Amino acid sequence: MENVVEQNSLSTLSSLAPLKCSSSCVSNTIQMGNYVLMSTFLGKKLTRLVKIDATGFTFMRKDKINLRSIIGDEWGCLYSLDRSDHTLYKVEFTQEQLRALANVGSVFGDLNPDDDSKDNRSINDDGLSQKLNRDEIEDLKKRAISAIDIVKSLVENSATFKEKNTFSQEKYLKKKQAKYTNLIRIQRPTPSLIAEMFYLCGPMKINNLRVDTLAQMLSLCNIHSSGKYIVVDTNLGLVTAAIVDRLVGDGSMLQQGYDPGCCIQVYLDDGPMTSWRQSVDALNLSPEALEICLTSISLRRIPSIETVNKIGTDSEKHAQLISSQASPLIDEDGETNEDPGPSEAKRRKLEEKANRRALRKKEEKKALEILSKRDIDGIIIVTTNYEPHSILDRLYPYLSPSQPYVVFSLTTDSLLKCYQNLRGSSISAKISETWMRHFQVLPSRTRPVNNMSGSSGFLLSGIKVISDP
Repeated sequence: MENVVEQNSLSTLSSLAPLKCSSSCVSNTIQMGNYVLMSTFLGKKLTRLVKIDATGFTFMRKDKINLRSIIGDEWGCLYSLDRSDHTLYKVEFTQEQLRALANVGSVFGDLNPDDDSKDNRSINDDGLSQKLNRDEIEDLKKRAISAIDIVKSLVENSATFKEKNTFSQEKYLKKKQAKYTNLIRIQRPTPSLIAEMFYLCGPMKINNLRVDTLAQMLSLCNIHSSGKYIVVDTNLGLVTAAIVDRLVGDGSMLQQGYDPGCCIQVYLDDGPMTSWRQSVDALNLSPEALEICLTSISLRRIPSIETVNKIGTDSEKHAQLISSQASPLIDEDGETNEDPGPSEAKRRKLEEKANRRALRKKEEKKALEILSKRDIDGIIIVTTNYEPHSILDRLYPYLSPSQPYVVFSLTTDSLLKCYQNLRGSSISAKISETWMRHFQVLPSRTRPVNNMSGSSGFLLSGIKVISDP
């Protein structure tokens, strides 16, 4: 069980200051074609993962944003959105200014009378208390007026604001300030930030996998650089991205000729899904770095252990096996390669498909060569549409003795089958569950946050051993 304390925005303003990348980064500035994480500054956290393309435009909430204005800037900076021309302008705040901006009491102190005798029993939510209509509020936003001025205008034209007590007034101000603020932070995508973003957008998109459970999987499987690992990942490539990040980091070590190891991503159909490496692409690693540390193969193309045992250590027979296991050219949508015809309009699309097929064929050959040695350092399986015990039985013989494995599942039933099948060939096998609870830290009071995640699935972990004959 893990308890993670998270302070609220009033006491964690130091984390909102612009961050600078270390000098060892391959690129510490934002470039065209990079993926960026855009997050709001105040109120309920909203995060989006977008790619800076040729158009450069994206949407966040209802605002249109031109991302070409941030090209060449450092990661982690804070920006102000000019709604008149949809451009982001870099802003710099001191810690005192950030603290004052997040504390509505200091910004709107003159509008908050300290009268605890008032209550809200006589206030009716009939929608008529605000004198400004929607068009007038939109006009204020288009005139590039700051969020503080807009909130002050709303307060001055509210018929019920002065009738509320102090607590209700502060709650109203925080809500309006978060709605009309135009401060956005641009961050470099990392596996932890990507996991948090997917979890906030929709937990079931990543099988309810929280960031703390992801960290537990990496720790239990002992993921480190120079290792060789097998991963079955149906979570938009999130687990694969976390392993690749452990292997190569930002890619700076590859310039010195260092061997980072390799991650074999196993997909379960003849061809991968279109989103199988969405999180890996978001790391902004170069194609050369991914070619060194990442490869892939279909589970159906992995030879059974009986076939491998018949071949033994004969290198020529291993080469024949690799060539015989070469898969047909399958597109990512599951269609086989057919004669495309002389259509000129589809030439670019067909060339992209041909390049993807050639890359997958090359990766498959590399994966088979690595698997033929049967010295994998760890196995991680995360899937919901397939039974994990059948996948683990197929991959387990390629795991080296004394090396760990981890299987994630939303229920314990499928993990119990894996546990029973591994009796006699595994030690320290256990099924565990981790949970994380956030705490709100305020002046003179601390309490758990009311809402929390009830469960993030279960983990089966253990270490492979060879039983005595």
